[in-house]
Amino acid sequence: MNFISRSMCYRVTMSKIYNIHQRQDKEWKPKASPKPPEVEKALNAISALEGGIPRIEAIETMRCAKCLDEIFENSFRDQVSKDEYEISGHCQSCQDNWG
Repeated sequence: MNFISRSMCYRVTMSKIYNIHQRQDKEWKPKASPKPPEVEKALNAISALEGGIPRIEAIETMRCAKCLDEIFENSFRDQVSKDEYEISGHCQSCQDNWG
């Protein structure tokens, strides 16, 4: 009889979950929404004042433009938040702290 411990099952399950998330993240490539040059310049200036990086650079490198955290597809609560990332370059946490 072949016996597998609970901890072994847990590790195998977590490994599968991790691999699924990794595959999803590799397939998800956010694209910066187009902005007029004047707007892009203003957004970059705001990011610089806050200690962040330019919006397009943040989205291309999958980082938050404000806090510089790494971004994953499953980092967002819903599709609206993912869309907002492509607009602003801000992670879920920074989006939640607006206003």
